[in-house]
Amino acid sequence: MTGNESSDYRYLLIGGTPKSGTTSVFRYLSHHPEVCPSNRKETYFFAREFDYKGVSKSDKTLDAFNEYFSHCDRTEKWNLSATPYTLYSNRAAQEISALLPNARMIFILREPIARLFSDYKFHLQRNHPHVKGTFAEFVDEQFEMSKTTQIPNLLELGCYSKYLQSFYNFFDKNKISIIFFRELMSNPQDEIQKFCLEIGIDPKFYTNYSFDAHNQTINVRYNFLNQVSMAMEPMITSARAKLMHNPKLYGLFEKAVNSGKSTYYGLNNRRPSDSSKLENVPKEVIKKLEEYYQPYNKKLSRELGKPLPWKRMRTQEQGNA
Repeated sequence: MTGNESSDYRYLLIGGTPKSGTTSVFRYLSHHPEVCPSNRKETYFFAREFDYKGVSKSDKTLDAFNEYFSHCDRTEKWNLSATPYTLYSNRAAQEISALLPNARMIFILREPIARLFSDYKFHLQRNHPHVKGTFAEFVDEQFEMSKTTQIPNLLELGCYSKYLQSFYNFFDKNKISIIFFRELMSNPQDEIQKFCLEIGIDPKFYTNYSFDAHNQTINVRYNFLNQVSMAMEPMITSARAKLMHNPKLYGLFEKAVNSGKSTYYGLNNRRPSDSSKLENVPKEVIKKLEEYYQPYNKKLSRELGKPLPWKRMRTQEQGNA
């Protein structure tokens, strides 16, 4: 596909949020015959300030973006890409609406405290140098950091209404889909099939589909296996990009990767200790976070025109995605 043909194509962009099932949804939709995924899940094309992987292109043209879909043909209705930090980029909404007028945004929202706790555990799992200590200590550090940093930190990623407003300013509401994480995890088939109807692709494809979770946060048992797993990730990403042109080989590769990940999770996911459970976080920490997120949750509820299903979900959500 060339840049000159882009007006004939529509784009699905999963724009958020981290640790809320974006990888799973990207994989589910990628397998649909009417959807063509980008050769790299996270392009950071519209979220360059968050590109800690150094993969974004300096060229901001349509031709440059369409290079991620060079393997696609005209049998698919949608081109799919997913960068969870897109929601938080200052200029993303404006740039996307200008460059991709046929784009549809997807935001997967998770109860903010459960999302933050999962992100904390994920960064511990990845041995991130700036995430150490207990969750309570981490929260205190995040509050201090939010006073001085210009780019949203992990705490601020849960202030969804603050960042969604920009997209509502540049997109019609019917071009923005909101999916709730818990509903997605509880009944992925129902949620994905409903979304298929929204975008005009056949929901029957998912009738007998296996909805495996991807990019899960685990309680690491063996650090060596964790290091090996992280070292293999760029190789898997590179292999995916090369196999996109051959659907049969790509499908076999995905099955092998999923099988390997299932084995890895079984071997290296130890039983969580009490301290690694959200329900055992000190009540004063939870209260502090509830008070912080409350105004954003209220605004989001008003914007969506319905109550948020989060309060009853938080303790059920820990450790997923």
